[in-house]
Amino acid sequence: PIGNRHPSITPFATLTASDGYIIVAAANQKLWEKLCYLTALDNLIGDPRFQDNDLRTKNWKELEPLLNRVFNKKTAGEWISLLESEGIPCGLVQNISQLLEDEQVLDRNMIRDIKVSAASDQTTRVAGIPYNFSTPTADRFTPAPELGQDSFAILQDYAGLNREECRHLRDEGII
Repeated sequence: PIGNRHPSITPFATLTASDGYIIVAAANQKLWEKLCYLTALDNLIGDPRFQDNDLRTKNWKELEPLLNRVFNKKTAGEWISLLESEGIPCGLVQNISQLLEDEQVLDRNMIRDIKVSAASDQTTRVAGIPYNFSTPTADRFTPAPELGQDSFAILQDYAGLNREECRHLRDEGII
């Protein structure tokens, strides 16, 4: 119901730049004041509606348009550079196209092309493993099993059937 906003830290939310969205996380009073000076909204520091985190959270509906009005004046990249230079946590909200071209996503092999099935050369793109180790691990990206491909193994492991019983079920059209 509150979108991308943090429920008890304000501002910790998505803001609208001239060309996209960024997340800004001014999670304490010092960062809030830095944000106010950086955005030329230093008059908000003494505003009774926004004097502390609880009041900023309570009055977010009033604060959000004030911040967005300023953030709309620069690109997301410009804001990221400015915020990072002041040590204010932030990040770009990427669309799918940006994500698929992101240098870190590509370097970490986070998007993988896998075969749709063992019987086809068709591929699809999927999300990679969200962690990487210093030593490579086995590639665990395999196509989904074909219909019935694992039936024997499942019936043997979980139902205790032997191979002959599985063949009989298959020959009778039960599996």
